[in-house]
Amino acid sequence: MKPIILCFATAILTTGPSVCQPPADVKGWGKIEWGMTVQEAKTAYGSQAETSTVVPGPSFTAIDRLTIPRINIGDAKATASIQTKRESDKVSSVAIQVGDEADTPTVRSGNFDDTKKLLIEKYGQPKTEDRKPDSGYMRSTVVWTFPSTSITLLLVESQRFDIGYVSISYEAVDKKALDAL
Repeated sequence: MKPIILCFATAILTTGPSVCQPPADVKGWGKIEWGMTVQEAKTAYGSQAETSTVVPGPSFTAIDRLTIPRINIGDAKATASIQTKRESDKVSSVAIQVGDEADTPTVRSGNFDDTKKLLIEKYGQPKTEDRKPDSGYMRSTVVWTFPSTSITLLLVESQRFDIGYVSISYEAVDKKALDAL
């Protein structure tokens, strides 16, 4: 009987911690892998993915190509935008708007806190956290970094008006740029 108990205890001790480890790398978001084409992303999400109707401004470097509306992050409704760089068909980022434009500051703050908790559960402790005023807004930023992806959770609140938003951005790391540094 003792060998069986010892074996079971050893299995729990050796496999338990690995279950709680954050991933060594994140190579995309959901069914998206960096570098796949917009058509491959559309195929991966099927009828959930809609062609984006957002018209990019001239200063936009990331262009919305597909939108996945009606996703849930905890109790919050969210919309994901699958993006490429200008003049490219390769997916390089995903921007997620958490909540609704009509949300109150209290709801946005709750969405931010809940989303942060979920991201920590999935990816481990963030690399950096910052909260500071920025041109009449309070900006809270939490960042996770991996070899292939940077993940940024952002809460922006007006210090004078009842406007703000919560977003998450998943961005492919530009390895050529890193090599040049």
